[in-house]
Amino acid sequence: MRLAAGIVLLLVLGGCARPEAARPLGLAYLPASTHHYRYESTTTGTERTAGGGQRQDDARRTADAVWRVVSVDRGGAATIDQTLSGGGGWRFVVARDGLVVGAPAPGTFTVPGSTQFLAILPDRPARPGDGWTSELHLAGPTTLRVTSRLERYESWRGRQVAVVMSRSTGPFDLATGAARSRGTVDGSCTTWLDPASGVVVKVDDAFTTTFATGAAGGPGFSGTYRLRLESTDQ
Repeated sequence: MRLAAGIVLLLVLGGCARPEAARPLGLAYLPASTHHYRYESTTTGTERTAGGGQRQDDARRTADAVWRVVSVDRGGAATIDQTLSGGGGWRFVVARDGLVVGAPAPGTFTVPGSTQFLAILPDRPARPGDGWTSELHLAGPTTLRVTSRLERYESWRGRQVAVVMSRSTGPFDLATGAARSRGTVDGSCTTWLDPASGVVVKVDDAFTTTFATGAAGGPGFSGTYRLRLESTDQ
């Protein structure tokens, strides 16, 4: 009888456990601050040339990345200069909700939508399991629907970080100068955010796309681009 009563008590107490409180999530980079990441990018796919031929387009790069926060506006949007060891750089603006604005570096191959390498954060406090939707506007008349979710909190180097995942899918129709590209993209962005500091500590993204440029039979690409970042700051 005592054992049965103990089991019932545990069940009752477990049923009365309070759900985790909703917490606000937002980026909060400070002006003139510097952040260091380990950078890894991988492109795997097939490129179709203008003459109708095909070639494998596989590339992998690892580097140390430095983010220097140039300025932060009143709304919390941070202008950041990223430089990579071995050469290369990119200036972008990231809002408090993770929305990234910035053209890729000149001469850099970019999967449409992949410049949005961070998950979109909620505009209200959230708890694990909560989801929300937003829109990602690409150059031209293209808008991708983005579904996001706070997956969980987990420990990262002794800190409790939020794990947020966003997925963006849809067709696109982009015009850059005289060139026009049409295709589809399916992107998945996972961001590990330290809610105490408002700093991204880890990123894992994958974008799969198929697109063609110009008339039928013109240049195009089909494949996957993946980006990983992880903070090396202590």
